[in-house]
Amino acid sequence: MPAAEATATPSPSPSGGATPVAAPGVAELGFALDRHSTWQDVYDTRTDAEVACVHRELGDEASDLLARAIFRDEPTQDWEVSMFSCLAPQTARAVLLDGLVLAAAEDGVELGDTEVACAREQIAAVDVTALVAADLDDAAGDEAVYTAIAGCLGHLLVELMIVDFGLDPDELSAEETACLRALGERTDWALLVAAYDATAAGDLMAGLFGCVPDLLVAVVAGQMGMELEDLSEEGLACLREWAAEVDTESFLDGLTTGSLSALAELATGLAACESVLG
Repeated sequence: MPAAEATATPSPSPSGGATPVAAPGVAELGFALDRHSTWQDVYDTRTDAEVACVHRELGDEASDLLARAIFRDEPTQDWEVSMFSCLAPQTARAVLLDGLVLAAAEDGVELGDTEVACAREQIAAVDVTALVAADLDDAAGDEAVYTAIAGCLGHLLVELMIVDFGLDPDELSAEETACLRALGERTDWALLVAAYDATAAGDLMAGLFGCVPDLLVAVVAGQMGMELEDLSEEGLACLREWAAEVDTESFLDGLTTGSLSALAELATGLAACESVLG
């Protein structure tokens, strides 16, 4: 199960297939799952009914499959759907939640108690088996789940974008940080996650640059093959002065499309600061 996609007793169906009762809630596993966690770790804590279901569903391969890592950088496989189908729904959601937290951490985003609590609430009624099966079939799956979770992490996702531009969120001013948090909260993540919307994406980028003016300076520095930290104090001050006069949204749009006017504006800024850029 890919990490980025991750108690009542299950009631197997009379035919032998596992169909847990879809009770709401997310279990507390009592331990955190990580990249080294195997299905055996979860199996060892499960009820007799769940254990019996695993052996019935996986047969002679049960021992080998239980020894495999839960979160792997591999496509979802049939046996994983069977494994989830044997878990109580709350337990399956706990595995999903730990996978989401792990994926975020690997992307450089450490979730706090508030974000984890929000994500827990959003997946409290999710049919994880169906979600994993949809991934197996390369179907759309329940995009609403991931959209809702993105809403929990809005300001963290925004900060991650700041990092991608080469800035350290911890070095931003209190005003910039507050602006980014507000941006994350008001962004319509449904339009961005469930169905990419160019207008919403443009609004988000405009908001980013509006909150942190140095992002535009970072873009210009990148055009010169430099990082912000490579600029002298005089060079940084000069580019900041230039950036303050630029229509950021139209400039970035033009730079992306190779507009001559945007390139000319960039050249003007570089020429004005040439003496202090070194």
